[in-house]
Amino acid sequence: MSWPKLSLIVVVNLVILGFLFVGFGREYWRNIEIERDIAALQAENERLAGQKLESLALINDLSSEYYLESEARTKRGMGEPGEELIIVELPEAEASMGEAQSLATDQSISNPTRWWYYFFNQSRFDAISDL
Repeated sequence: MSWPKLSLIVVVNLVILGFLFVGFGREYWRNIEIERDIAALQAENERLAGQKLESLALINDLSSEYYLESEARTKRGMGEPGEELIIVELPEAEASMGEAQSLATDQSISNPTRWWYYFFNQSRFDAISDL
């Protein structure tokens, strides 16, 4: 064999080997990307399964006998047969004191509102701060 024929065979083999390396490299990279996508989809699947369990628990709670009865009592004013509704009316002095207590214990009155009452509505401020 002569050197030109031998070098041609080596060059052809190197070109074929290069094509094989490039092809395998691309497939290896695609395989890594697919594994990353699978991992992301599995994490999403676990998150959605958790949401599904929470939703099923909520549906179970909302359809329970206790919840339905409490909703009927509070929102619809319904009761069981034989129950009677009793309304206790307070005298005016006690009613205004009850209102002042509810204002004082009410956490919805913000600090700036309390300052406003202090400077511009002293009676209201006294009502909420007496307790």
